[in-house]
Amino acid sequence: MNPRRLLVTSATVVLLGGLLGSEAASAATTTEVIQGEVLRIVSIADWDAASTLIPGEPVQWSVDVSANAPEPAIVRLSMSAEGGAPLLVDIARCTVDWQPAGCAGETTSLKSAWAVPRTGEAELLLTFPTSDVAHLRLSVSLGVASTESTQLTVVAQAGQESIAAHPDGGLATTGSSAPATWLLVAAMLLIVLGSTVIGVVRRRDREEPT
Repeated sequence: MNPRRLLVTSATVVLLGGLLGSEAASAATTTEVIQGEVLRIVSIADWDAASTLIPGEPVQWSVDVSANAPEPAIVRLSMSAEGGAPLLVDIARCTVDWQPAGCAGETTSLKSAWAVPRTGEAELLLTFPTSDVAHLRLSVSLGVASTESTQLTVVAQAGQESIAAHPDGGLATTGSSAPATWLLVAAMLLIVLGSTVIGVVRRRDREEPT
């Protein structure tokens, strides 16, 4: 599928790295670019760290939203959450690109210690003209210890186009479910491998002369 031809697109990051436990988690960030016909989202975060959230230790998620519109329009930026893990989110906007040390320009606080509703309903964060760029930084932390997961989704909409960025698999998955998850993955791999071997054997049997 070509994302440039979709009205709704999304960035998906599978959070398997965090299931290995904190000892194997890396500090590397993942950059995802979601490009629509007009709208563009650049999402940067350490999803390994996000998959092993613990209370009091937030993970930073940078989201840049821009547009290349043929005519002036308004961009609506919203967020939704769905899942069982309670999350607290701080959201700030910078006038320039966010740096690892913070904002080198002026910042505007959009949300502070926001207990984001986990209903799946989108909540409007801000609006801005398509001639502007929104540089957001989200600080996401776990409200209380939980073995559940919650998926956050940032949605940008302008005119008839809407694009979204989210980490697939949930933002607050803990390492406690790792053994069961890896057993499931291993079982799926064995099924695929077994099916392949059976197919090869059957093909060879058909090719052997009688």
